Amino acid sequence: MQRPVADSDVSYGTNANKNYGNQPTLNVKATSVPELRRVSYLKFSLAAFSDMTNAKFRLYGYNHQAGTKVDLNLAGLDNDD
Repeated sequence: MQRPVADSDVSYGTNANKNYGNQPTLNVKATSVPELRRVSYLKFSLAAFSDMTNAKFRLYGYNHQAGTKVDLNLAGLDNDD
């Protein structure tokens, strides 16, 4: 299992400058109301892996609104500088 090396929880609207630095959870919320919108990011280092040809990404969480779809996007970067 590979654990994230960094994470971030981003808010919009009037909460855009709020720092959630020590929160134990990451939140995601899609809404048309900017103050309620939340986006989360996870960063993984793959430096310990060589010759990787495929991988599985499993993310577990809790959907407070079970009837609402949650979108998940993955992006690979060669360098995050």
